[in-house]
Amino acid sequence: MNEWAFWAIFAQNACIPEKNSSPLGEAGWGLFVSCVGHQTADKPLDSNEIIRNAADVLRKGGVVLSPTDTVWSLLCDARNEEAVQRVQQLRNREIAKPLVVAVAEIGWMSELTQKVPEIAWDIVEFAERPLTVVFSNGRGVAPGVLAADGSVAVRLVKDDFAQRLVGRVNRAVVMTSAERPHQFRPRTFDDVNPEIRDGVDYIVPLEQNDRNHYRPADILRIEVNGEIKFIRK
Repeated sequence: MNEWAFWAIFAQNACIPEKNSSPLGEAGWGLFVSCVGHQTADKPLDSNEIIRNAADVLRKGGVVLSPTDTVWSLLCDARNEEAVQRVQQLRNREIAKPLVVAVAEIGWMSELTQKVPEIAWDIVEFAERPLTVVFSNGRGVAPGVLAADGSVAVRLVKDDFAQRLVGRVNRAVVMTSAERPHQFRPRTFDDVNPEIRDGVDYIVPLEQNDRNHYRPADILRIEVNGEIKFIRK
């Protein structure tokens, strides 16, 4: 059985969200939706295959639900405004909040702000915990990603799976907690609101019951002149 035939059969038993909500369209829908309990016993999970599938969805403008270096998060192409708005709608944000942008390589930061302060390079490279850095004068992303003052929040992902996934997409990826207002950040797949699960195009079938994965990111802002302000530590 070839790969496409496998996914077509698998899709018949997958948890399928509303077809009309996705830019992938109805024809390719079943090939990219995964659900807990449906990809298990007979075939070991192949992280390389999962990364290929998730990256393909992201490049096509879809939304992915995945464990990350912090919590279960919603991912989309940071340059695609339509995908960004879908993420905000899934999070039920009436007033859009800025979104974190994940990069796989430290050099990508220079593509997301007009000037990276010199001190930022070492801070980001040697951070031992997940670290989100807010830079002034964001660029290279969809308008809905930026804060009202034009700043952009960037995180260099160092978790192996997340780094490989973003690297495969080969562009900055929105990576924001899959939570709604007044809900806890989801440490496991089961913690994710069912409406969010049903509204994405692909669910990464890894670490779905791992409660030890939760690591909230530190957040700091670094101004062009090198001034540092801790937002969350």
